[in-house]
Amino acid sequence: MDVQAAQKALMDALVDGLWIVKVTHYLWVAGYALVVADYLHTLPKEVRLLWPVRMSIPKLLFLGTRYYIFVHIVFSILWQRTDLPPSVCKSGFDRLSVSCVVLIALTDGLMFLRVYAFSGKNRVMLAYLLFQFVGHNVAAYAIIAKYLPTVKFLKVPFSNVPCLPIETSETLLGAAFIVLFITAVIEMIVMLYLAYRKHKDLDTSLWKVCCKDGVLYFVALAILATLNIIVTFGASGGWKFLFVQMVTNLHVIFSTRLLLHLRSWAERDTEVLVWESAEVNEKDVGPYGIGDLGGIDYYSGAEYQRQPSPPRPHESWELSNHNMMNRRVNGTNNHIPPVLE
Repeated sequence: MDVQAAQKALMDALVDGLWIVKVTHYLWVAGYALVVADYLHTLPKEVRLLWPVRMSIPKLLFLGTRYYIFVHIVFSILWQRTDLPPSVCKSGFDRLSVSCVVLIALTDGLMFLRVYAFSGKNRVMLAYLLFQFVGHNVAAYAIIAKYLPTVKFLKVPFSNVPCLPIETSETLLGAAFIVLFITAVIEMIVMLYLAYRKHKDLDTSLWKVCCKDGVLYFVALAILATLNIIVTFGASGGWKFLFVQMVTNLHVIFSTRLLLHLRSWAERDTEVLVWESAEVNEKDVGPYGIGDLGGIDYYSGAEYQRQPSPPRPHESWELSNHNMMNRRVNGTNNHIPPVLE
């Protein structure tokens, strides 16, 4: 009788485990579809706005984030195969976990550079952001290194069964999401501080997009991290992995979309700058037209000055990554922010 009860308990646990894995994999596949749909939807904008721009660290991070996610998806699909021995399940899970951390690091680097540009390329802010970035990633890799050996997989005496995790450390898994939550909250506070102290008097649409998108991005990350913390400590068994891949996918989607959104608004504000400058009289614009202003590359963050032209009394146009000025008829200046994309 005890043997029958033990067998029944084992079968019940196996059925529950298969159901959990099935639901989790369905959610992961939905995340893959979301990534592909987002990529196809934003590809024309990427080709138009980013491909012509010269290579730089921000662009390299963008492309790395944008396309490494597909490598990550391949790792995930390979791990979801059936009839894998526990050792192969374990190695595939380790590879997938490290890949998640790499993707999070890429998106963090992209967003930290954005905060640095938003600060006006302040060196003190750069030093702080580097410290936080290194500290955050060192902590993440240390936690993952301790966490992975705690994950165990069940050897199932049946065919057509996927990998079934039976043991894991919820404390270490939750700690990883807590680090992610703390990072998102700190960056959100920094963005709010910069928006209030440095740019509260600016009313250009691009600054509004920078503030709004930046804060919403970090709020979304904090919410996702909180959701994973709740699931990690509140759920049992394989349910702890329910939202892990979805959070990784959304990190990539949010960060790349935010960048493309900023780039499109920067392009729009550039057009406004040019056309409003064209409305100024010939003395302000000069005999050589608005082309005297030179090109404005919002991506590279380089300094800009107009090309040499015949001297004009009391006229000086200088565009830099700290202070881009648009001279209007009423003599006021509107500042257009440097967009580090």
